[in-house]
Amino acid sequence: MDAQNLVQNGDFEAEPHDPFSTILDWDVLGTGFVHSAMQGASSGSFSAALSIGGDSEGNILSQTFGTTAGQAYLLQFDAGVFGVRTEGPLQLSVEVSGAAFLVDQTVTPPDALTFDPTFVVFRHYRYAFIADSSSATLQFTNVGLGNFNADVMVDTVSVVPTLLPPPVLLPLVNGNFETGPFDSNGTVSGWSVYGVSQAAVRTEAATSGSHSVAFGPGGDFQDDILSQQFFTTPGRAYSIDFDAAVYGVSDSVQMLRVRLIGDSAVFQQMVSPPYFSTFDSSAIQLQHYHFVFSAESSVSTIEFSNVGLDNHDADVVLDTVQVVPVPQTFAEWQSDHFDANQLNNPQISGWAADPDNDRIANGLEFFFNTDPLAGISVADANAIPRTAIEGFDGFNYVTFTFHQLLGWNRNPAVVQVSNDLVTWDTTGNQIEIVSVVGSGDGETETVKFRLKTPVPNGSAPRKFFRLSLDQ
Repeated sequence: MDAQNLVQNGDFEAEPHDPFSTILDWDVLGTGFVHSAMQGASSGSFSAALSIGGDSEGNILSQTFGTTAGQAYLLQFDAGVFGVRTEGPLQLSVEVSGAAFLVDQTVTPPDALTFDPTFVVFRHYRYAFIADSSSATLQFTNVGLGNFNADVMVDTVSVVPTLLPPPVLLPLVNGNFETGPFDSNGTVSGWSVYGVSQAAVRTEAATSGSHSVAFGPGGDFQDDILSQQFFTTPGRAYSIDFDAAVYGVSDSVQMLRVRLIGDSAVFQQMVSPPYFSTFDSSAIQLQHYHFVFSAESSVSTIEFSNVGLDNHDADVVLDTVQVVPVPQTFAEWQSDHFDANQLNNPQISGWAADPDNDRIANGLEFFFNTDPLAGISVADANAIPRTAIEGFDGFNYVTFTFHQLLGWNRNPAVVQVSNDLVTWDTTGNQIEIVSVVGSGDGETETVKFRLKTPVPNGSAPRKFFRLSLDQ
């Protein structure tokens, strides 16, 4: 065991052993049928057997250990099933609590249907948490009856300090899963993989690019967790969008759980992605899902997990994940920037008004997410439209770049082009979009257009651009 392990007797090798219900360094609670027994192990010869000697659930194995508030920790353990159940499947509840619940998961350990300890199959589980007090309590509880001749086994338990990826400014990192490594179970660039840690980026079906995340490829798995932390504004509404389907051939219904966690679980939804019973990725149509949540903290976590076994030849696939702030209405934006007297004066707070005389009307200040009362500040300079000559594929082009609010779903801004500042082309025929990428502030994205015709050698063509926006 790691020398930093905060859990004592995590391998259950210390006496006393079965038939005693006392386990050194652990508290046995609830129904109380928990022994250190030789019914299979992932380290040494002993593991903790929950529900041993009868048909019971609610048996609790618990231990409290010291933590440092704000420090991240990694919980790891192995679980399996000894014996032959008559109902089920048997499950295991895993909780870590400090001042609040830090881990709250229910897993379904693998079931080998055997009384031979050497054939009991253990699965490895991983969960990260950030301590919120000077101590934390780890608790395992078995869930499910029909276990008179079967026990849920827990072994090789450890809690060690760890480092977590820092929260990101929206948009999410690698939300379309086109960044490698590919086909590497347990590794998804920009994301954390927990639970059974079998998620991987694969080419099993996609809605953007050619890759998506497959949960549990190559085996009969559930309880995979894919998560990412990002900064949020408490009280602000955010939308969650993603696409999902089931790739392959399954023997039971496959589900996908999406959770949004702040100081607590602020949103949870279970969906049943469409199933096509095929290994032909081109024949799989991912379904789009859209939800809205209200943030309660400055950092939030989005978490996806697969639910459902009998999927040795099937995977839930996930693609095109986006979390963006729900754009305010113009009235809400006005209330955030103007006082009561200003709100009553449309010459100051109206859509077409320009109270700071920077020649940017309030409607466009709203669209750019700039300050309507501060002029063109250093912070706002990159948000407003600007032109440049940039190289693409060996040619130079005139570009037109500006910021817009993430998730903008109102009237689109129109890029207009002119040769003489008199006649303006609003058709868009002379231009094409180059990119839409996050601006790095968590609120806006940077939109870049270019003229379709490259700049000829020598002087640049005489072109003017402007942006218009209707309320």
